[in-house]
Amino acid sequence: MDLRDPVGIQILLQGFGETTEREEVASRLKAGAVSLDIGGNCGVWARWLAAICGGTVYSFEPSAKTFELLRMNTQELSSIEAVNMCCGSFTGDCYLSTEIASGLRHISAAGESVKVIRVDDFCASRGVLTVDFMKIDVEGSELDVLRGSVNTIQTKRPLILFEYAPGTTHRFGYVLNDVTDFLDKWGYTTTRIPGSNNYLACPEDGLKSRMVA
Repeated sequence: MDLRDPVGIQILLQGFGETTEREEVASRLKAGAVSLDIGGNCGVWARWLAAICGGTVYSFEPSAKTFELLRMNTQELSSIEAVNMCCGSFTGDCYLSTEIASGLRHISAAGESVKVIRVDDFCASRGVLTVDFMKIDVEGSELDVLRGSVNTIQTKRPLILFEYAPGTTHRFGYVLNDVTDFLDKWGYTTTRIPGSNNYLACPEDGLKSRMVA
């Protein structure tokens, strides 16, 4: 962890957190589940997913400095692939803002030059045939990630945990109903995690809990 980064300090003092989110996800994922950790930061979610499921985790982190922490924190776990990109509605190049707090960095008009890829393009290029879970925490551009994941959502039907906070989404010009309407169109039911800015979207054809073996 980088203890000059508020994210690192928070993890050191408070631990992983997001207990309710993890309980909900764990109750629905099967052993060997394939996960996309979009907004991987230093790797806490990636390591947890690898531990509970034993399946492949693709963890996306665009910032070069934070990606190095992610790589170091996951390199001994062969089931985790750290990917130095962000996910969005297109594949190409973009900029990431440069706040000191890594957890506040977001797609912007200027800043650190980074690579962006659509989830659908990533899965096609890597031959990813199954996606059981997507965690999306990208400081406001969550809807753009979903728009770049339409084929994955249609064909693979992953469980989706995403953040929605008006303080971050305003810069991208959408509201919560835009996200829930998008997911509803593809047959998802969305519920808020109590006391948080996180939402769990379940495919209606897979609402029955699947406990990890």
